[in-house]
Amino acid sequence: TTPLYQKMGKATGEIKVAGVTVFKYDIDGNDIFLVRSGVGEIRAAMTFQLLVDKFDVDAVLNFGFVGSLDNRFDVGDLVLAEKVVHYQFDTSAIDNVPAGQYDGNDSIYFTADKALIEKVQGALQNKLPEVIVASGDKFIASREDKEYLRTLGAQICEMECAGLIIASKRNNTPLL
Repeated sequence: TTPLYQKMGKATGEIKVAGVTVFKYDIDGNDIFLVRSGVGEIRAAMTFQLLVDKFDVDAVLNFGFVGSLDNRFDVGDLVLAEKVVHYQFDTSAIDNVPAGQYDGNDSIYFTADKALIEKVQGALQNKLPEVIVASGDKFIASREDKEYLRTLGAQICEMECAGLIIASKRNNTPLL
């Protein structure tokens, strides 16, 4: 994230809330808040909620590092998360609902804001691949874990998007 902070230039404000430092930038008349949530879906969801509650944000853009589950993607490649599956969520033992599917959701996938995806893709010279993310609070290293995540259609895996997208849906705040 350090290159992103450097690219943003000098912050116009800095606020510390609940142990999290939020940097404020003024870019083309827009207030941009930049914060490092830390590792994990719980920290990410808490940071999302903090941004919504304290700063009345219109949308949240998440940047992070992920693991590839697809040979088409290499170190340094950029992708957009179109769908997220929280692969660790599983109530199937009591309700026969597929692992990853939350109540009120008609599938195991949460979908990112399509209008935001289109807006970002439209601003790029070269469109980014749109992928399915497997998200959970576990670092994925074993071949078995990677194979399982592929059965869910995932092309990348990471540890924050599930918390972010669930908070996004609860707050009706677009996320990419």
